[in-house]
Amino acid sequence: MTNNAINKQRDYTGIDLFRFIAAFAVVGLHVNYADLNNNLVLALRMFGRFAVPFFFLVSGFFWNVNSTEALWKQLKKLGSIILIANLVYLLFHWIDNGFPGKQLLNLSTYITGLSGHLWFLNAMVLGVVFMYYIGFKINRKVMWVIALGIYLVFVVCFTYNTMHNRLAMELGRALLSIPFLFAGSVIRQYVIQIREAKKRYLLLLMLGGLFAQLLEAVIMYKWKGVSPHGIEFNMGTLIYATGMFLLSLIIVAPGKISGWGRDHSLFIYLYHPLSIVLFTAIVTMCVSGPLQHYCFWLSLPIVFAITMVASLLLARFLPSLFGWLNGRFSSVRK
Repeated sequence: MTNNAINKQRDYTGIDLFRFIAAFAVVGLHVNYADLNNNLVLALRMFGRFAVPFFFLVSGFFWNVNSTEALWKQLKKLGSIILIANLVYLLFHWIDNGFPGKQLLNLSTYITGLSGHLWFLNAMVLGVVFMYYIGFKINRKVMWVIALGIYLVFVVCFTYNTMHNRLAMELGRALLSIPFLFAGSVIRQYVIQIREAKKRYLLLLMLGGLFAQLLEAVIMYKWKGVSPHGIEFNMGTLIYATGMFLLSLIIVAPGKISGWGRDHSLFIYLYHPLSIVLFTAIVTMCVSGPLQHYCFWLSLPIVFAITMVASLLLARFLPSLFGWLNGRFSSVRK
């Protein structure tokens, strides 16, 4: 194999680019679009559903927890992010609504965190521990059954079944890191073959998953009256997210945006709700009439830009604080 071919096989700038896209998509799941056309809002949210599974897949793909020492290092990093992020939201809740004593006494808080999107971090902890002690020590076929079983049981019990208990759903959702971490680690072993595949096949896989995800959501709405805006995971999501990840492997995208995806996607994921609150407060207080509606229609790019600029400024001028907020204790690469 030539040096150019070897470098191409090791190039993961496509993943970094898709990290940036996924961070943008996550913001799109949570902003308030006001009275923007419902079909357009649904399309934006359906598009964004790949993001969280994608981040799990990336973690599995770059899995390097091969010793007890490495395990504790990873758990320490995740624990640092969980602690700092929850302290930030504790301070925010305290300033905004008073000390959240009742919330701290709720078991659900310790599964999802003080902001609902932080469930991803606790799920990562559970997934890392499971994969280290069990997932990578049992027969791969058995692990495939476990991984697919976890996902299927969650979808059947908590997506298709509308009468579920919320706490049970949150516990089940915390297990969803396991199938994606495992899938990401398996994909890593076939990266050369994947990069030799025709792009159109991977694109068709991704589009097929996106269509299946939308179709399932529409069926649930027609069948049980469930709003498609609130569906986080269905069977189509699994295919869609996997297709997006496979596409990221065959794209070579060096440049500033890929670098931003690598260095800033975590910050955007963790702290974009604060930008949403800031943006909403400013628009509500300072803008009225039709212009206010137009501002909310554009809330996705505006909130994303606010969070991105904040991340860039912190990384540039307060690198130590930026590192702490991201669970790292050294400055980020510029």
